[in-house]
Amino acid sequence: MIKFLAALLVLGGFLGAGLSAASGYAVARMHLGASAVLIASALLFLFTALTGIRLWRGDPRGAKWAAILFALQIPVITLRRFDYEFFTGLTLKIVREQGSWDSNFLLGSSLNILFDEQPTSPRFGVNVIALLALLLLSVTNTVSREQRTGADRAGASRRRYSNYR
Repeated sequence: MIKFLAALLVLGGFLGAGLSAASGYAVARMHLGASAVLIASALLFLFTALTGIRLWRGDPRGAKWAAILFALQIPVITLRRFDYEFFTGLTLKIVREQGSWDSNFLLGSSLNILFDEQPTSPRFGVNVIALLALLLLSVTNTVSREQRTGADRAGASRRRYSNYR
């Protein structure tokens, strides 16, 4: 299952980086500030892909950063003039908007951080896939930490015992 999460980060990260870079190139002629934001977005997606590669290889830093990146993907928020949504790979959003519930399943990558001039209705939700990924990573990390700690204790006991022979 960890390999699946790593694949989501890698594929979604490269897809998001490519789309951001292509959009940045197209926008660069019109507005320099917008292209800078798209370049920053491309760098975030590229970091996400590299984190996925580290997670795939079993690097503890990959697991740490993957957990942070999945945590950033959990909220879906729209307040009067602010909108935030981020996902890589796929999302299953459950959102409450204008008194009703809505769900959405999307494949791809997206980063929306928008400060809008027009007020919009509030919307709050969660990316269920990111939430489950974070829970899985935390459980897996706890188990592997306990296994490492147990192996370290066993090794220390053997060393102490061998000193008395």
